[in-house]
Amino acid sequence: MVNGVPWVPQGFGGTNNLSIDYDPRINNGIFSISAENIISQNNFSSIGIGIRDSLNFMKAPLQLNLNNNTVYGIFYSDRNCFITYFDTTVSRKGTLILTTYDKTKRVIAGTFDAILFKFGCTDTIRITKGRFDLKF
Repeated sequence: MVNGVPWVPQGFGGTNNLSIDYDPRINNGIFSISAENIISQNNFSSIGIGIRDSLNFMKAPLQLNLNNNTVYGIFYSDRNCFITYFDTTVSRKGTLILTTYDKTKRVIAGTFDAILFKFGCTDTIRITKGRFDLKF
């Protein structure tokens, strides 16, 4: 949910509306999940979560903080706001919980939530009850 409204990947903007990137060779393991919700050309948003370092050493279940100055990030954009993963001008607070990380079966699953604020954006972004279960 984003600001209390159900949010699911949907629509097509030229790329998949849900994707995962995983590479165990970069920075001891990285991953990111990107999702788009495209209703129309003027009504769209994107959410992404990621770990930019040390995924190879992590074991689920594990709770990670999505706060400022961490290697775990969250991204959000819509037509009024653009918040990058590790933008230091953004106030962010949240959690990413890895419930499954199976390198043999190549599955990663978990939940996430976050509150994001950036000057110039029209609203504080509240992401709640986010979840993912993907093969990589």
